Amino acid sequence: TTTTTSNRRVAGTPTVVVSPISRGPPITPTSPELAAFGSRGPALQQQPQAPLSPPLSEFDVGDWTWVHRTAEALVRQLLDAAPTEYERQHILRLLAETQFSDRYVRLHKTCQILGSCGLDGAVYLPSRDIVQLLINQGHFPEARAYARTHGMNEDAITLAQVEHYLKEFQSSCLWADEGARTALWQRCQRVFKQHHCAPLLAGTFFLVKADATLAQTAVSEDAARRNRDALVTLSEEDEDSSVLASATPTTTPTTPTAGGAAGGGGEAVAAEGATAASLQDALTARERATLLAMAYNWFNGAVTNQPAVKPIQFLQELENRIWLLRITVEADRAAGSAAGLQQDSILANPGLPNIWELEGTSTVRCWGTADASAPDLTEVVVPARTRGRPSLIRTPAEERALDVIIGRLFDAGHIVQAINLALQFEYVSKDALLVQAILLLAQESMLPGTLPAIIRTTFDVDFSGMGTSAVLELLVTKAQFAKDCCKRIVLNFKAAKALNMSYKAMLAREAFRILRFLLLPGESHFELARSFIELNKLRSGEVSMLLASLFVAQVVPHIGALSRQRSQHTEGENNSWVLWSDDTFTQYAGLGGDPAQLGKCLLDHIRTNIAPEAPEDEKLSVAAESLLIVRAHSCFVLVCSMDGIEAVLKFVRERIPVYKKLGQWDCIVRTLIGIRRFREMEYILDLLFAHHKFELILNQKNLPEDVRSYLKLALRDYLIRRHPQDTEMMQMLSLCFSMHREIGENRFQVASQQLRLLGNRLPGSAKKDDLLFIMQMLSEAGSNLMREDCPRRARRCLTLGRLVALQVQMVDVSILNMDDVKVASFMREHPNFKESLIVAQAYEKERLSNWIVPLYHQAVTLSNFKFLEEFLETMQRSGSIYHDVLSCYQRDSEKDGKLENIQAFLETCPDVGLQYRLAVDAGLQQLASSLVQQHLFLKDQVAARKPL
Repeated sequence: TTTTTSNRRVAGTPTVVVSPISRGPPITPTSPELAAFGSRGPALQQQPQAPLSPPLSEFDVGDWTWVHRTAEALVRQLLDAAPTEYERQHILRLLAETQFSDRYVRLHKTCQILGSCGLDGAVYLPSRDIVQLLINQGHFPEARAYARTHGMNEDAITLAQVEHYLKEFQSSCLWADEGARTALWQRCQRVFKQHHCAPLLAGTFFLVKADATLAQTAVSEDAARRNRDALVTLSEEDEDSSVLASATPTTTPTTPTAGGAAGGGGEAVAAEGATAASLQDALTARERATLLAMAYNWFNGAVTNQPAVKPIQFLQELENRIWLLRITVEADRAAGSAAGLQQDSILANPGLPNIWELEGTSTVRCWGTADASAPDLTEVVVPARTRGRPSLIRTPAEERALDVIIGRLFDAGHIVQAINLALQFEYVSKDALLVQAILLLAQESMLPGTLPAIIRTTFDVDFSGMGTSAVLELLVTKAQFAKDCCKRIVLNFKAAKALNMSYKAMLAREAFRILRFLLLPGESHFELARSFIELNKLRSGEVSMLLASLFVAQVVPHIGALSRQRSQHTEGENNSWVLWSDDTFTQYAGLGGDPAQLGKCLLDHIRTNIAPEAPEDEKLSVAAESLLIVRAHSCFVLVCSMDGIEAVLKFVRERIPVYKKLGQWDCIVRTLIGIRRFREMEYILDLLFAHHKFELILNQKNLPEDVRSYLKLALRDYLIRRHPQDTEMMQMLSLCFSMHREIGENRFQVASQQLRLLGNRLPGSAKKDDLLFIMQMLSEAGSNLMREDCPRRARRCLTLGRLVALQVQMVDVSILNMDDVKVASFMREHPNFKESLIVAQAYEKERLSNWIVPLYHQAVTLSNFKFLEEFLETMQRSGSIYHDVLSCYQRDSEKDGKLENIQAFLETCPDVGLQYRLAVDAGLQQLASSLVQQHLFLKDQVAARKPL
C-alpha cells in the first residue's frame, strides 16, 4: 500500500527538476534508496489532503536519474526473465516504438537485420564481429544497414562486396572472356560510386589489380591501415551488445576473424600484391589501361568532384603508365595481335569518366559530345627533345600507335589533351601541327603567308596566292588520323562566315543557337546545317526539338500565306516556310537524323496549344493545326513509323468533327490531301459527299503532278465503290482532272446506254435527234481515248459512230442492236459493199471468212460486180477467197446462168497458176486454154501433168 501511494503521488507531481543523467549501479529490491522510500509511506498516508501542486520538497523521493536507473533495471530484468526469444523480440519492439532509449532502438533494428539473415543468436557479439559475420555470409545490404544503424564506416563493406564479386567471377567460365571482365570492372566502378566509397580506397583497389608493384610503392603503412580497418565503432556499441549478454542462446555461432582486417598495413598491401600478381597475368594490356584509368579518376578527384588525394608526381607517373599501355595496345592492334581491339573503348565508352583533362590544364568546351572550341593559340607549339632523357617511344610501331591515339583524341574533341600528349612524349606529331595551324587560321590569328616554315616543309604545300578558305581546305586533305577534327574546325569557320561572325565569337555562343541561325535562311543553308550537326555530334533528340520549335515559329505567324499558294506559288518561289514543297520539308526533317522524333515534337506542340487551358495568344488556328498535322505525318512516313502514322490518323479522326463544327471545310480537304491516306480516311470523303462539299476536293489546282495523279485515282476508286450510280459526279471528276480515258469511257457508256434504249426497232425520223446525240457521244469518246493512247478502244467508238450515222441515212432499215444472224443476213443481201463493211466493222465481222457468202451471192448469183470491185479495192486479196467461193459454186444445185459469172470472178485472181488450177477444177476449159496460150510457163505444167 505504501509503495502504491508513493508512486501515485510522484506521478501526479506537476514539475520535476531534471538532473544530468549519470550511469550508476542498478536498483535492486535491497537498495537503500528503495528502502528509504518505503519507510516514508505510512507518514505520507497520515498527512492531510495535499494541494494539486505541492512543493517539490514535500515529495522528494529522488531525481530523474534515479527513475532512469530504476526503469533501466526493470527493463533489463524483464528481458532476462523472458522465457522465449519471441517474447524478448516483442519487448524490444515495444521499447523501440515508444522510443524508450536509443540503445534499445538500435538493438531492435539489429535483431531485425540479423533475424532476416537467420543469425538471431549473433546479437550478443561485438559490432565488428557482427559486420564481419554478415560480410562472410554475403549479406552485404544487411551489413551496410547494420553499420549505418551503429554509425560505422561502410567502406570496408563496399570493398568486401567488390572482392566477393571478383572472386565469384574468377571461378566462373566467363573469366576467360575479356569483354566479360571489362563488364565486371565497370560493375565494380558502379558499386564504388553508388556507395560513395572513399577515393583512396576505390583507387587503390583498381591500382592493385592493374599494377601491384606501383601499388606497393604508393600506399603507405598508415594509408594501408586506414583502408584495412574502416570499421570504427561508437563508444557504446559493446554496451548495446552486453544488454542481451545474459540471454545467450544455447547454440552459439562461431565468431569469424577479420581476415582481411588483421595484420599490419605493410603486410596487407604485400598480401594484396601477391594475390593481384596472378590476376595481372590474366589481364590484357588494354584491361590494365582501363583499370589504371579508373584508379587515376579516383585519385585525381574526377569521380567525386573533390581535390586530388594523391600528389601530382604520382598522378603524372600513373598517367605515363596509362599512355604507354595504350600505345602498346594500339601497336598490337596494328600488328594484328589478339591483345588489341579495333575500337578504343577508353576513348569511346561514355560510361568512363574523362581521364584526359588533367589537373592544371585548360578544359575545352563541348558541343554535344565533341569539343568544338579550342584554346587561344598564338603560335604553333613544336615539342623539343630534352637532353639526356631517353625517349619513351622507341620503335616505328609505337610512333604510329601514338599518332593514332593523338588523332583519336583530336577527333573526340580533346584538343588540349592531344597537344599536351605530344609535348609529354616530346614527339612531333603531324596531326598536332596541322590542327594548330588550322586553328590559327580559323581564329584569324595568322594569315596563310605567316604560317611557320615547319608547316610548309612538313606537308610540302605552297600557300602563295591562296585565301584562308582555300588553305583550310588544302590542309584538311593533309590530315592523317585527325580528319574529323580538322573538318569540324573548317566547318565551324564556314558557319561563322555564313553568319557574319568571327570564329571565336561563334564558339562563345550555344551550339543550338548557332544552328537556329543557320536554318533561318531556309533551304540554301541545309547542307551546311547538316554538316554542322554531324561533325559537332549534336544530340538528335535536342536537334529534333529545335527543328520542331523553329518550324512552328516560322509557320504559325505566316499561315495566311497558305491560302495564297494556290494562286501565287511557282517553281523556285518557296522561300516561305509555309510554301515549302514536300521535298524541301523532307530535307529539313532529315537534318536531325530522327524524323520520327521531329514528328512527335510537332504532335506534342499541337496537343499542348489546342488544349482548353492553353493561353489564348498561343492557341493554334485550324489552318496552322492542319499544316502541322500534315508535316508530322510526313516525318513518320520518312522512317516508316507505323506507330507514329497510327497516332496521326487517330488524332485527325478526333479533330475532324471540330473542323466540321467550325465550318473549316478547306482545312479538312487540305488535311486529307496532305496525308494522302484516302482509304484509311474515307470517312472524310463520306463527310464531304454527305454535306455536298465534294466539289472542294475536285477544285484543287496547282497540285504536284504525282499528288494530282494519286488523288484522281483515289477519288475515282471511291466513286466507283461507294457511288457507282452517280455518273454526274464521275463526269465532273474526269473533267476537273482531265482524265481523258475516263471521259471517253463515260461518253461511250452513255452512248451504249442510249443504243440499248433504242432497241432493234426502226428508228424512223422521230429518233434522228437521239441518233445524232449518240454520234456526238461516240465522237467525243473516241477523241478522248486517242489522247490517252487507247487506239483499239477509240476505233470501237469510231465504228459504232459510223453505224449510227448509217442508220440516220437508212431510216427504213434497222441496223442497230442486231444479232449475228441478222448481221450475216444484212451483209448477204445488202448490195452496197461499203455500207455492208460499216455494219461488219461495227459488229466485228470484218474477217475474210465472213465475206465468202456475201461475195458469192452478190457477184456470182446476182451479177453485182460493183460489189466485187469495191471488195477487191478495200480488202486484201487471198487465194483462200477464190477457193471458198468456187466451193460455194460447186455445192450450188442451181448453176444455170452462173458459169459466166464464176469465170469472171476467177479472172480477178492475181495468181495465174492458181487461176489455171481453179479453172481446170471448175471445168472451165476455155478459160484454162486461154491462160495456157497467154502464159508459156503453163505449157510446161500441162506437159508435166499429161502422164498422170
